[in-house]
Amino acid sequence: MVLCGNKCDLEPQRQVTKVEAETVAKNWAVPFYETSALARINVEEAFYALVREIRKEVNVKKGPVKKGKGGGCKIL
Repeated sequence: MVLCGNKCDLEPQRQVTKVEAETVAKNWAVPFYETSALARINVEEAFYALVREIRKEVNVKKGPVKKGKGGGCKIL
């Protein structure tokens, strides 16, 4: 999971402070990004962080990779 504060380009209409959001993200042990699709701020970064979180979770569930006799194809 990744916590995103959306529409960071609309600062005057903010309802949650950055500090509050960072505190929640820290308590949940997840990355936090302030994003704006309109201004293209941190959208890609948040997406890639989410992908990294998913990959970490998948790797934990799969366990260690078993070594085969070689050859074959691996999808990461």
